[in-house]
Amino acid sequence: METSQDRIKSHKMSIMARCLQLLRRSFKRYGYWWLILCVVLALLYLRFNRDLLEYITEKKLHSHPRQSGVTDSATNLHRHITPAETEGKKVNTEVTDSAPNPNRHIAPAGTEGNKVNKVNTVDPNWKNDDSRQQNQTVIDYIGHYLNIEYSHDNMAYEGHNFSVKLKLKNNGLLPITSKDKWSIFFHLIRLVEPTGKIADGYILEHSGFRLKHILGNLFVLSPVDGLFTPLLPGKMMVVELKVNLWQTSRFDVMPNWYVSSPGLQPRYLESTKGESLSFVEAFDSPKKWKRDKYDLFDPYTAEVRYDINKDVKLDSNIAPIFPTPLKMNYFNNTKMAIDGSSWVIVDSEMFSNYVSALSQKLKLRKQKEQPKNKFIVLKKAKLDFARNMSPLIQSEAYTLEISDRTQTIELTSQDMAGMFHGIQSLLRLVTLTDTEDTIVPTISIQDAPRYSYRGLHLDVGRNFKPKQDVLKLLDAMSLMKLNKFHLHLSEDEGWRLEIPGLPELTKVASKRCHDMTETVCLMPQLGSGPVGDTAVNGFYTVDDYKEILNHAAQLFIEVIPEFDMPGHSRAAIKAMEQRSRNVPEHMRDKYLLSEKDDLSKYISVQYYNDNAVNPCIQSTYVFIKHLVREVKLMHENIQRLKTFHFGGDEVPKGAWIKSPACKKLMSEQKMNSSSNLMEYFVRKVVDIVAAEGLNLGAWEDGLSNKNTPYTRSGLNVSDIYAYAWKNVWQYGHAEQAYKLANHGYKVVMAQATHLYFDHPYEPDPEERGYVWATRYISTRKLFGFMPERLYENADISLFGYPIAESEICSKPPCIQLKQPKNIIGMQAAIWGEAIRSPDHMFYMAFPRLFALAERSWHKATWEDEEKGDAKKRNILSDWTKFANRLGQRELLQLDKLGVKYRIPLPGARNIDGRLHVNTALPGLFIEMSTDQGMSWQSAFGKPTVEKNETILLRTRSADKKRFSRTVEFKNGG
Repeated sequence: METSQDRIKSHKMSIMARCLQLLRRSFKRYGYWWLILCVVLALLYLRFNRDLLEYITEKKLHSHPRQSGVTDSATNLHRHITPAETEGKKVNTEVTDSAPNPNRHIAPAGTEGNKVNKVNTVDPNWKNDDSRQQNQTVIDYIGHYLNIEYSHDNMAYEGHNFSVKLKLKNNGLLPITSKDKWSIFFHLIRLVEPTGKIADGYILEHSGFRLKHILGNLFVLSPVDGLFTPLLPGKMMVVELKVNLWQTSRFDVMPNWYVSSPGLQPRYLESTKGESLSFVEAFDSPKKWKRDKYDLFDPYTAEVRYDINKDVKLDSNIAPIFPTPLKMNYFNNTKMAIDGSSWVIVDSEMFSNYVSALSQKLKLRKQKEQPKNKFIVLKKAKLDFARNMSPLIQSEAYTLEISDRTQTIELTSQDMAGMFHGIQSLLRLVTLTDTEDTIVPTISIQDAPRYSYRGLHLDVGRNFKPKQDVLKLLDAMSLMKLNKFHLHLSEDEGWRLEIPGLPELTKVASKRCHDMTETVCLMPQLGSGPVGDTAVNGFYTVDDYKEILNHAAQLFIEVIPEFDMPGHSRAAIKAMEQRSRNVPEHMRDKYLLSEKDDLSKYISVQYYNDNAVNPCIQSTYVFIKHLVREVKLMHENIQRLKTFHFGGDEVPKGAWIKSPACKKLMSEQKMNSSSNLMEYFVRKVVDIVAAEGLNLGAWEDGLSNKNTPYTRSGLNVSDIYAYAWKNVWQYGHAEQAYKLANHGYKVVMAQATHLYFDHPYEPDPEERGYVWATRYISTRKLFGFMPERLYENADISLFGYPIAESEICSKPPCIQLKQPKNIIGMQAAIWGEAIRSPDHMFYMAFPRLFALAERSWHKATWEDEEKGDAKKRNILSDWTKFANRLGQRELLQLDKLGVKYRIPLPGARNIDGRLHVNTALPGLFIEMSTDQGMSWQSAFGKPTVEKNETILLRTRSADKKRFSRTVEFKNGG
């Protein structure tokens, strides 16, 4: 069967044959000079018109999509997905042909219903005529040849607005006009033209475009007839936008812009496609990385980074156990050899699986009887040192005794979790010699965690992460003795777990593509592109989720599923609206989360006006009850579901105020304000989870009304976990964590200034991350976090000015912690807006997660010391040991797992004519290049440097297989 490529090749050969025939005739008539002239002209033509020739040649050969079922290979911007990318998730293979008229409004809820077609098919109204096919060719041409360049200026306006300039250049040989009704869809994380006019469309007279906010971070530019000047070949035009707030990182710009037209297939704007962000102009001046002229932050130079790290010296005396044990004593620094010929491991009924694993790992025989010496034994017993600890912490406690005097190794715990941690510590002590003998130090360890909750939150609602990468993340967490995995499974932008009985949640809401009706998928957000087959789309099947649960259970990590509501619920709302169209009339309202007659107008923090579940309709609670029961069922016989996390954060102001159902409910319940509706919702959810024997989890704002916690006694459930996050020092909400603890809630410390891993490591525009809570979160900053002296953690303001506890606790005085037992742990959070790939996820998580693990397992002695120079010295000493442990030992464990952690950048200074280098984690290898990266050599040894010499520097990973971003060091003399 002849393929599209075969036809293209055949047609090109035909063209070449005709050209050769013409040349032969010309040669016979005019001679050599004519032949030479033809060749020169042909070469010039091909040089300047190669793209157009190829484009036209291939377009002629493609039959109508309905006939051929293939897309244009020259402009086909849909990439194939490898099996590895699709494993463990559903991948959409659909894209809508239906596109919006840019001059109309978004259809209100309940009016969508137009048919949406699959990829490589066409609209039902497609007519087999040349004009329709020609219009698709125009869209293909624009996608292929319209080049976008993005630049911005944070200081273009007074106040917190910045300018964006989009340079649009026609790199093809055909004019681009407005007659084909095309539109450019693009993503910005800030609100464009914050004037109030944007909702209905706003004409940019200087460029002839109409700008409109679709929803979320999706905007559209449409040329206006009579105002838009045709963009001629080789010409450029500039579109200027006024945007709210600021942009401090290149990664604030979202990729995968696209062009579409009503009834046609959308096409990527190829210049914006992919993760390179090559269309974004370099952040090479303060007006691009500073919020405004008062912002003190600048990217670190090599010299600044050297000064930050210079007090952290290389130390080869590395503690073998991580996190730091409660108590650890060496016996005369002696070591003991364990050989398989004479040593055995004693079998244990309770710990038989661990015995088998150790037997295989250490190559030891198992036997039932305990010999006099040379044995390893696992014992179940209560531990005296842990008797005053909470039952949860006791279950994770263990002792480890390695004695060369008795030639024995004894591991003792009262529970499986404690034994698991003890075995991890034992294996950390093991050294294999060249002869494969096992060497261990003689040591005594008593260990238990500081907190019973030591967790990581992962947002897969916004951008999906494949199952295999979640399993790898769990493995890495286990190395650090973390025990809670908070899985954020729903958001405005996506629903990620199959729920039996509600297929629309994943059929519609798990993927994003260009579908203005949102009956097939949600509209693109966060740089996801116009088709539903990109890696950010997908969901976990029930079997996928059970596999995650199984793996977590084996590692003693509890999975806490979160389904965010009533805010951040757009994906679920749209899915249930679509369900209501698909089922018989008597079932249409059963699971609806929205009210058709609710005319409330609001806009959420992420710029949605339809993302709040209605708490006043009964179907909302039918949905929640079904959801809770199905998720609980998935956990059965694997890992009992203990806590249902309902989110509860950032409900937009103004939601429900014009809801007829809510007006009726408020009258019946004698509520004096719509703000009471949130508490009503929480109490209804409490009743549902309590009936299922579960505890409740929520973000702090889901359990408070205007920062006043709901009365705990009125919420009839055993435990409610409050996740405290809103501690931006200048905003005055840091005390909410202590308020909730004092009111009887179990508080998980998740303060954004130190524990939100969607923020950058450094104040550098080349570092991924948002900056709304703080300008950066380094591993060192997190290491110094003191959860029980919260206000003392205040360090710098959003703009880089020093800030202290005395400033944030002056008027009124900060609330003090009266119920310290209710601070049950710590959690880091990886929010997903700008994290579109697993590599992004691992980069943002590690090595910072090591610091979270250390602080949540081990309370440092300096935490209770009063501020002063002595405390600073003790923190530095502790950090030096920790940083050396990461650089020389722990990162290598991640390398073995295949985790691509962030490699810290090198620092450098010229001291007396010699190059001095360092990095945040001593022990990592730093290399240099003096020939612009052509060759690399060690930067250690203090090599001499010439005046005005430019040196490139980079840090290698612990296994030396990867390297950091390159740093430029300019020696000024």
